[in-house]
Parts: sequence; structure tokens; C-alpha cells
Amino acid sequence: MPRLCSVETHFPIILSKVNLQSDISRDLPDVVKTKVTDIVVNYYFDFGGDSSQIYFTPADVYVGTICASIDTLHDLYVLLLNAPAGPLNSKVFLYNRIRNKTSESVIDYNIHALYTRENNKLLISNLKELFRMPSPDIELLNREQDNIPKLKFTRLYHNGTTNAIEIASMKVNGVELDTLDFKRSFLEK
Repeated sequence: MPRLCSVETHFPIILSKVNLQSDISRDLPDVVKTKVTDIVVNYYFDFGGDSSQIYFTPADVYVGTICASIDTLHDLYVLLLNAPAGPLNSKVFLYNRIRNKTSESVIDYNIHALYTRENNKLLISNLKELFRMPSPDIELLNREQDNIPKLKFTRLYHNGTTNAIEIASMKVNGVELDTLDFKRSFLEK
């Protein structure tokens, strides 16, 4: 595996504006390194990798890790993955700095219809441009009412024939992200 570190960013997150080749990165806490390694290895095997690593290795599917601070307790990690000849994808999990614990659940934030990857840079896809997809990709929502951090994930669902904007709202619940709302709006072009 390559050196595991994260590129720092702030909310709202627009993935194409994050410099994955930034010299400004921070080392990951050990518990986060373990989580990232487990996610990468599982993704590797899910996309046809084998223990002999003849055709590609777990390091080949790992694009990078992005970290955004939600508040004084929590960080959101976005792990970018791209298997050879496979779709660009991301996995999202939460880290609680005080408890030094990551969320059990890992969210599959599928971004293959939003971005392409070239020279380790994320480029806006033709579908995102065609449908004038709103940005940002991940937002930290106003929490004036209850002081509980909430996140909004926006993505484009695309299966070859159907396109839709999907918006998922989630709240931080301890060390987990709980779904508050999910909306899918179908698009026509």
C-alpha cells in the first residue's frame, strides 16, 4: 500500500476542486489507517483482485483519502477508489477524535457518473455537465435547531438508461451516520 494520509478540505466539498496531489496532507490516526486499509483490500477483492496480485494490487485501486472536519469531535473521511477498468467510486466513514473510533458503517458514495479520473485528478463528467448537476457534492447543513451535525450528499444515479439526482441527508449520531432523508429526482434529456 502507498503511504496512507489524507488531503484536508473544508465544507462544502466539491470533489473536483480537491487537490489530491497536495503536499499539504496529514497522517491518519492508526484506527483510520486500519479502516482505510480494510476498505481498500475489500474493494480490491470485490473487483476481481486475487491474493497473487498478478494483474493489479490493492495499491492500484487506491486513489486517495480526503478529510473534512465536521466539528471539534468528528471528521468525515472520503476514500476515493478506482479499480483498473472499473468505475470511480468513493466510500465514506466518520471518525470521532475524542473516542478515537471510526464508524462501523461505511457509506458507498458512488461518484462514477459525476467524475472521471485523469492523471490522479478528478474531472467533471460529461453527464454532470449535461444535467447541470448542482454543487457541492457534500455539504454540512445548518444545525441551529438541535446542534446536531447533518450532512447532505448529492450524486448522479446513472445506469446506462436512467438518470436521477439523488440527495441523502444524514446526521451524526455518536460515531455513526444515520439517514434522515433520501430523495431521487429522475432526469430526462
